[in-house]
Amino acid sequence: VSTFSVVATADTYQWEESTDGGANWVALSDGGDYAGTTTADLQVSNSDVSKITYRYRVNVNNVAYACDPVTTSVEVRFTALNDFDNDGVFDLVDDDDDNDGILDTVEDNGVVDRDTDGDGTPDRIELDSDKDGCFDVEENLYDNNGITQVGTQNPAVVDAAGVVTSLGANGGYGVPEDQDGNGTADFQEVGAAAAISTQPVAQSFVPATSVIFSVVASADTYQWEESQDGGSTWAPLADGGNYAGSATADLTVSNLDISMIAYQYRVMVSNIAYACDPVTTSDEVGFVLLTDTDNDGVPDLVDDDDDNDGILDTVEDRGVVDRDTDGDGTPDRIELDSDKDGCFDVDENLYDNNGINQVGNQNPAVVDAAGVVTSLGTNGGYGTPVDGNNNGTPDFQEAGTGATVTTQPVDQDFVLNGSAIFTVIGDGGGYQWQVSTDGTNWVDLSDDATYSGTTTTSLTVSNLVIANYFEFYRAIVTNVAYACDPGDVSDTATYNTLTDTDNDGVFDIVDDDDDNDGILDTVEDNGVVDRDTDGDGTPDRIELDSDKDGCFDVEENLYDNNGANQVGTQNPAVVDAAGVVTSLGSNGGYGIPVDGDNNGTPDFQEAGSASVINSQPIDTTISLGEDAIFEIQGDATFYRWEESMNGGSTWNILVDNDIYSGVDTKRLTISGARGRLEGNLYRIVLSSPDYACDPNVELISDAVRLIFDTAIIPSGFSPNGDGSNDLFSIPGLIETPDFTMEVFDRWGNSVYQYKNRGNLSPDWWDGRSTGNMTLSKGELVPAGTYFYLIDFKDGDKAVAKGWVYVNY
Repeated sequence: VSTFSVVATADTYQWEESTDGGANWVALSDGGDYAGTTTADLQVSNSDVSKITYRYRVNVNNVAYACDPVTTSVEVRFTALNDFDNDGVFDLVDDDDDNDGILDTVEDNGVVDRDTDGDGTPDRIELDSDKDGCFDVEENLYDNNGITQVGTQNPAVVDAAGVVTSLGANGGYGVPEDQDGNGTADFQEVGAAAAISTQPVAQSFVPATSVIFSVVASADTYQWEESQDGGSTWAPLADGGNYAGSATADLTVSNLDISMIAYQYRVMVSNIAYACDPVTTSDEVGFVLLTDTDNDGVPDLVDDDDDNDGILDTVEDRGVVDRDTDGDGTPDRIELDSDKDGCFDVDENLYDNNGINQVGNQNPAVVDAAGVVTSLGTNGGYGTPVDGNNNGTPDFQEAGTGATVTTQPVDQDFVLNGSAIFTVIGDGGGYQWQVSTDGTNWVDLSDDATYSGTTTTSLTVSNLVIANYFEFYRAIVTNVAYACDPGDVSDTATYNTLTDTDNDGVFDIVDDDDDNDGILDTVEDNGVVDRDTDGDGTPDRIELDSDKDGCFDVEENLYDNNGANQVGTQNPAVVDAAGVVTSLGSNGGYGIPVDGDNNGTPDFQEAGSASVINSQPIDTTISLGEDAIFEIQGDATFYRWEESMNGGSTWNILVDNDIYSGVDTKRLTISGARGRLEGNLYRIVLSSPDYACDPNVELISDAVRLIFDTAIIPSGFSPNGDGSNDLFSIPGLIETPDFTMEVFDRWGNSVYQYKNRGNLSPDWWDGRSTGNMTLSKGELVPAGTYFYLIDFKDGDKAVAKGWVYVNY
């Protein structure tokens, strides 16, 4: 019975039904499947699947309220029934809700909606009831249709009760499997695949004894198998004869004989209560044979040389049973490299190695009944072990390493006919020096007249000749206690580069003119070995400008310059075996060095410079009788002042006297200058003959004049012809060369008129008249006082007026 209910404020109720999805509605009345059709609660009885789509609603109103329009409720219907397995039979009537081949009543197992895994889903609608990863259909050994339902078809074919009819050969709906017989069906008991935690291990093979192969596993069943063909085929074992425990964790194999030595064994384990267990197979194991380390057919138990290294086991033990030099757990007697230094024992004893690090010349080695190798080579075997460093421990039991060069040899100076010592230091104790002439091919050295110390840390090369200069040397350092040391090769050393400064093919050490400047090295040394005139660290003998004055030595000696500042006419210069230039020009070479200033020092070793005037002399204006000074700023070796009295047409060299001083210096002094010097020109000539590169043999300054101050006008003169004060000369007027002068007697008559018109040597008044009304032209004026007018004609100075007294 299903009840549909409504809560309303109403007096009347009328329920309606629609069988066509709500298109048409019919009022219900009590009777048959319905009751309460006019109440708040409608009861529908005998519901079957035909009513699953029916809809219901109720109309309510208040009869005491005529205006009530009637209120209709929402439409309701039956909730859809579940069909978990989608086979068209609702779970409500389905006898196998999940089509797993187990009836729901069996899955409930006395408990309605049993939920084995506790996940909220009953077993009847869960395909893996115990959640162990193995579906119920499989745990019951039924066919799986591909979606973990029973049978062979997908979707499954069922009857009206929802029971699958499309079963396979393995059927369905039987008694659930309980493989472990514990009373709980496997599909409702969580299972797991068997797992091996401890694998079986190989057992020692001892004839006529028994061995046990064991496994530790989480499993219900065990089945041991045996392979007699190296693992290609396997056969299950059964107890009996030589076998016991074939279906347990421990297999016993008895009565071992040589025919079984290659047999192998394994065990298959599984959990029978877990149908999905794929069966787990253990590792394959066999027998451990009697040890024959060197595989020579003689077991170690009776072998006197277990590893065939040419050393008896007793010698390898050296008083300690199973001595283990390297501490790796393997005794020396069965280890081919006892000290683990990478050099096999057979090699450390200098025996022949047969290719697999055993003694002798055959592989495999030939041995006698005691396992001692008889196929020995020329280097023998079984002798006293080598102790290269004589420290009491055999080399094969003392770990060695390759030697290392700790101090490399370095290049040495080459001293003709002298000696050179090359030194190397290593940590191995063994040394072998080698020589090469090309740096590629090397030859071991041995002591002789030229080389000594060839197997020591220091190689001495004596009596050096030029041929030795082209040799290279190196040392191979080895560890004398480590036979496998390939040797550490030192750096290559040779001689410091021999200089050929002038690149003429003759090394400086034998070159008589190292720089080809036409001056022998002995001359450039000038009594001091490697004389360095300019102090720059480069000796004069290899410096083309010894005094660093910008003028090359070849030029300072006035030799020809070949264009590369070397002597001669050819570039490159042609030299003889001694490095002396033979391609000399007309100016020769190798003569006495030039000393232009004759001071005892050759010009090429005395820094010089070109004559230079930094500041020219200037015209000098003085008062009559004062000292006049002309001066320049500049540099030169020699200075020479000159005077011109004719405007520069000719020049006279001055010498020091009462009037002139400093004539060979930068400063010329004219003492007590008088008017007769008015208008004279002066200049200085500079020369530096000790500097051959001076572009000017003589550097001449500007010409300058001596000028007297015009403020000084004589107050008288005596034109009597005695050569003293005969002229009325006025110093300084030369500065205004266009001046005019006129002289008057005391009555105002003009007795003298003069226009200079630019003349630098004026015609001064000699007392004679130029012609007037009282005197004839050329007549001396009478003694007395005369007046003058001087017009400077320079647009600046005012006319000068004054008097002058004429006396005879």
